[in-house]
Amino acid sequence: MGDSLKIKTQKLAKLTASMAEDNSEIEDTRKEIAKYEALIMEYQESLKAKNEEFKAVQHAITSQHEEFDLFSNRGMCTRAKLAPPQRGRIVANSHLLAPSTKRAHTGHPLRLEVPYFNQFCFG
Repeated sequence: MGDSLKIKTQKLAKLTASMAEDNSEIEDTRKEIAKYEALIMEYQESLKAKNEEFKAVQHAITSQHEEFDLFSNRGMCTRAKLAPPQRGRIVANSHLLAPSTKRAHTGHPLRLEVPYFNQFCFG
């Protein structure tokens, strides 16, 4: 018989308030989850668009390489038309590199050098 009606009523009020607080927390968490799900969808769409662009650029590079091979195999670009190997080299587009790879340990811009190639071999 221990607890009086007043104590039981107070306990019931505390439990009701605690349950309301828990329900509020659940609702807030659901809203936050919905927000993150929307962000995930947005990032997935962005990733999909970038992936499609990546594939298009990759295809363009492959096509250009295949076109070069096609001309090369037809004899349109022969070794006689290539410039002889030279010590002078042209510098690749180092400005296209990621910022973290653009500088050597010296602090100067990294220079990617590729052998000189006569770009007019089709002429």
